[in-house]
Amino acid sequence: MARFGFSAGVEFKKKYMNKKILIILAGTFLVLLIGASFPAWKKYIPFSKKASVVSDIFDFRSLSESTAEIFTIQKGTDKKVFTKRGSDWFLDGKKAVFENIRLFFEGFQKAETKERIAKNPENHADLGVTHESGYVVTFTYDKGKSIAYIIGNSTPGETTYFMRKDGSNDVYAVTSVAFYKLSDTIDAWIEKQKEEQGKDGLAPPIKKKQ
Repeated sequence: MARFGFSAGVEFKKKYMNKKILIILAGTFLVLLIGASFPAWKKYIPFSKKASVVSDIFDFRSLSESTAEIFTIQKGTDKKVFTKRGSDWFLDGKKAVFENIRLFFEGFQKAETKERIAKNPENHADLGVTHESGYVVTFTYDKGKSIAYIIGNSTPGETTYFMRKDGSNDVYAVTSVAFYKLSDTIDAWIEKQKEEQGKDGLAPPIKKKQ
């Protein structure tokens, strides 16, 4: 009787250990399966959809002062047109400060998005991202291709602005040092003229001999 009880106990222990091993193996297989399939299903996780860099959404990385040919900054009826001749940029026929141009493009390239604020065009006016109320910045590159962005109101801290791509209803909160230059006057963009130059920034007319 005692021998039978001992044998039954051993048999039960074997079955228990086998079941435990199967559970461990199944768990290990499940973990490996989840890890291997992660790239396929991670896109459905909410946090993986959030963008951290505005260029991922607005494609700013493709823009630079070396590849752009023309860019404009327009606010209502006020429009500044920057054109490139060789490696120099000009505004209203006057040479622009290269450092200003460089920082402007660099600011766009390093801009960051915080989150999407709105996708309904009815909200555009309140956020200042309409053609009438916002700053419309248009870049022309690659022999005539163009892309435009509308920058609207700033957030309470004035470090982030509301922005959308022209033609899209999606509005994002975006941070960029380039936005601080949108309201600069023409004088702030161009090089300071030498004393011997005329008041219009051009060389003074040559006096005719009497």
